[in-house]
Amino acid sequence: MTRGGTRVRALIADNYRALLVVCLVASAVAGVVVADAVQAQSRTVSEQRTLYEPTASVSHGADVVTETPVYDRERLENRPVYFANVSPVISGNVTVGHQGDATLNTTVETAVVIRAVASGGGSDSTSEQDTETTVYWERTFARNTTSETLEGGEQLHVPYAVDATALFDRVDAIQRALDSSAGETQVFLRATVHRRGQVSGRAVDQSDGLRIRFTGDDTAVRVEPSGLDAPPVTATERRTVTEPPNGPVVAVSLVGSVILWLLTFGLVIVGVAARYRDVRIAPTDTELARSQFETEREEFAEWISTGTVPESIRSRTAVEMDSLTGLVDVAIDTDSRVIESNDDGRFYVPDGELCYVYEPPTEPGAHDDVLAVPGGTRGGDDESTFEFPDSEGTVLPEGGIWSEEPDDGSTEADAGAEAPDPTRAGDDDPTATPEEDDD
Repeated sequence: MTRGGTRVRALIADNYRALLVVCLVASAVAGVVVADAVQAQSRTVSEQRTLYEPTASVSHGADVVTETPVYDRERLENRPVYFANVSPVISGNVTVGHQGDATLNTTVETAVVIRAVASGGGSDSTSEQDTETTVYWERTFARNTTSETLEGGEQLHVPYAVDATALFDRVDAIQRALDSSAGETQVFLRATVHRRGQVSGRAVDQSDGLRIRFTGDDTAVRVEPSGLDAPPVTATERRTVTEPPNGPVVAVSLVGSVILWLLTFGLVIVGVAARYRDVRIAPTDTELARSQFETEREEFAEWISTGTVPESIRSRTAVEMDSLTGLVDVAIDTDSRVIESNDDGRFYVPDGELCYVYEPPTEPGAHDDVLAVPGGTRGGDDESTFEFPDSEGTVLPEGGIWSEEPDDGSTEADAGAEAPDPTRAGDDDPTATPEEDDD
C-alpha cells in the first residue's frame, strides 16, 4: 500500500461519518442540479412591437406669374428660394400616412400662423415646446380640417397655398401698430395630425405636428419644413420563451453528479464491508509507521547518504533512536551525515564511541492488506488436532506422519499378518494381550 493509499484510508477511517453525510448531501444536490439542467427552461421576455410608423412629407412650389429673363411662365418645384415679384404664392401638399397593419382615422388640421415670440423659440419648435415659449402676440388664419380613414401604406394629401410676401407685410403692420418689434417674428403653416383607431386590440390616439416656415423679406422667400420625422408607435409585449437544455451545462452536470454518486456508493460499500464483513478500513500501526517513515525519508533526503557501514562502527555502543527525524537532528548537531546501510537497511550516525541507530519499520506484508479480516486465522497457523474417522480416538503423532511400522519391535512380516477379529465369538485361538506380547 502506498503512502497516498494509507493516508486516504486513515482519512476515511477517522472521518467516515462526516464524509458520508457530505457525500449524501452533495449527491442529493447534484441530482437536483441534473434534473434542472436536463429540463427545458422557460422564461418571460419583454419585446417592443411596432404597431405602426407614421409618415409625413411636404412638397412646395410656386407658379411664375411674371415673365423674366430667368423664368418663363412655368411652375417652380422645391426651390430653396422663391422671388416675391415673380412667384409670390407658395403652394404644395402636406402628405401624411402610416406604415403597418393598422386602419386609422386620420385628421389633418392646417392653419397659417404669424407671431412674435421670445428669443429661443426657433423654427424647429414643436407644439410641446410652444407651451414653454413666451409668445408676445399671435394671429391665426386660414384654418382647414381634412379627415380620411387610411390603411397601412395609404396617404392623405392636404393642399395649401400661402402668400408669404403678404404675410410679411401684415407682420410689419402689427409691429407698427404696437410700436414694438420685440421678440422674433415667425410666419409658418402649422399642420396637426390626429390618428385614432384599434391596432391589434389596442386603442390608438396619437397626435403629432409639422410646420412649413417661411423666412425672408419682400423680395425673396425661403421654405423650411420641420417635424416630418414622427417616432413609431410601439407596444410592450410579454411572452414565454422555452429554450432547450444547454448541452455543455448538461454534460458538466452529469459528469460531476456521476462522480459524486460513485464516491457516495463507494463509501456506502466500504461501510457495509467494515460492518458486516469485518473488513479493516483503518491502516494498521505498521502501515502508519511505514508511511511516516517514508515521509521523513523523503523530507530529509539531503542529509542521508547510502553506503556500507563497516563492522567497526556497528560494534560501537549503539543508541537506538525512535524516529528518523531524531536521528537527523543528531546528525545536524554533530555535523555528520546519516548513513543508510545497504546491508540491513538501518540508518547510522557515528559519533565518537557511540553510534546512533534507527531501524525503520518493516514494510506491511500480505496480512496487512485492506481486505484482511482482523483476528482471522491463516493457513499454517492452525494448531488444532485432526482425528481420523476409524482411529477410535487415535491422535496424529506430533511429527505429523503416520508410521506404518509397529512400535513393539515386530517384523514387517508380522505386521502384514492378518489381524484377528476381536468380535468373533467362539474362536479357538486365544488373542494375546499387549502385556503378553511384550514378554
